Amino acid sequence: MKKLAAILLALAMLFTLTACGEKDNDSDPNLGRYEGTTIEAMGVTMNFSDIYEGENYVELKSGGKCVMTLEGDSAEGTWTLNGENITITIEGIDSTGTLKDGTLVVDFMEMGMPMTFVKGGASAPKTSTADVSETEEPTIEVPDAPYAWWEGDWYGWWIVTSAGGEYADWESLFWDACARVILYDDTTGNIQIWDEDCDADEYMIDTDVSFGSGTTEYGCMMSESGYFWDYEIGHADWIVDPGASQVSSLDQMICIDGTYSDPESNGENWFNYTFYLRPWGMDWEDVRNADTTDLPYDDMMPGYYDDWYLPLIEAGVDTAPDTIDETAPVGSSEPGAPIAGDGVLDYNDAGVLLFNYPTDVFTYDDIFHCLETEDGSLSIYFTAAWSEDEAQQALDNLDSYSDYEDFKKEELKIAGFDAVRITYNMWGDYYVDTYISFGESSGQYYGVTISARSYNSYEECLSSEVESVIYSIQLLK
Repeated sequence: MKKLAAILLALAMLFTLTACGEKDNDSDPNLGRYEGTTIEAMGVTMNFSDIYEGENYVELKSGGKCVMTLEGDSAEGTWTLNGENITITIEGIDSTGTLKDGTLVVDFMEMGMPMTFVKGGASAPKTSTADVSETEEPTIEVPDAPYAWWEGDWYGWWIVTSAGGEYADWESLFWDACARVILYDDTTGNIQIWDEDCDADEYMIDTDVSFGSGTTEYGCMMSESGYFWDYEIGHADWIVDPGASQVSSLDQMICIDGTYSDPESNGENWFNYTFYLRPWGMDWEDVRNADTTDLPYDDMMPGYYDDWYLPLIEAGVDTAPDTIDETAPVGSSEPGAPIAGDGVLDYNDAGVLLFNYPTDVFTYDDIFHCLETEDGSLSIYFTAAWSEDEAQQALDNLDSYSDYEDFKKEELKIAGFDAVRITYNMWGDYYVDTYISFGESSGQYYGVTISARSYNSYEECLSSEVESVIYSIQLLK
């Protein structure tokens, strides 16, 4: 059924892109095989053979059973007849139509493309005399950038649903994932996907896609040409329709499923996969609280949602980082890889501190190694600790301000890391200093102190702009 759905959706996209009672008696005369003859779409009637290769038929069997075959790919289902009105159900999806005088007309998946199947001996309806390739393209009004919803970054997770050969042990394993969709024009684009095992600028999937009509206003995305690792993704291997998937009850969630097969294993090493993604920045609390009775899994939440994704969103980070880790983007490069930073502090042999910052708010002073607003009223300074002694000294420095006005000290968590934050007023200026301990790795302790100073208020030191800098920090050993 999955492939049948893909074939049907691919046909629907083709047109968009060119325009912009059971019977138990075996003697029932309706039983038998109905061959595909014509398809009607957007006012044009075409021969089945002009669109689909191979066998294309519907077979109505006794006991209310049926088989539908398109391009030689078959799926079993059931059928009921009420007068001349027929309902064919395949894998829970109802399609309605009519059955009269040996002619079956069904709009499968209610896609607005009636298909006509004729039983042996019945008269087939006439089609357009013109060749389809020579007919004038139908004209529909397409809004500007109709598929702009797809463009941008996405976050979610993926799972191996079944596997064989060397990948057999992967079945039911899952990983967090991010994606980035760009549009080349109104109907074509590209998607790149990376997960928590990918290094920076490394993608597990990179494929061109096309966009067309679907079951919702968002339309549908279809794969065209690309790769999952070293395995080729081809035309219509993916048909991604937010309104016609196993998770269509969840707002703005897309489901991408397909198969990976090791090109060098002759089909022996393979797995089937499914990605569940939502636009970057969306809250997933509705998913956490959803009734999962009709969903594929009881828990549909990404693994790093609370400790990684949510802190980034709360800090105002509006694009997906290049790496995923429960300890990133705040943290060391172990495990994972660095996020490219706009600011760089080189500690020679000890390591490098990287961070991103909103360029519309701050400028980077590479002499004093700090960020400042244009009027100088807000500054951010950084000090890295690369050893146990330096980490302890950083904590002692925080306590040294205890005699200053408004001094306050608190312990907190930042992206899952232990942190200590102090606030104090020194000579009329407002300070908020935060030390983040990245823990111990290979016998070494390390962390960073971020000191925000404002002429105006403590609130300015705790603004979303400052927090976004804090959540972008990387220490590279």
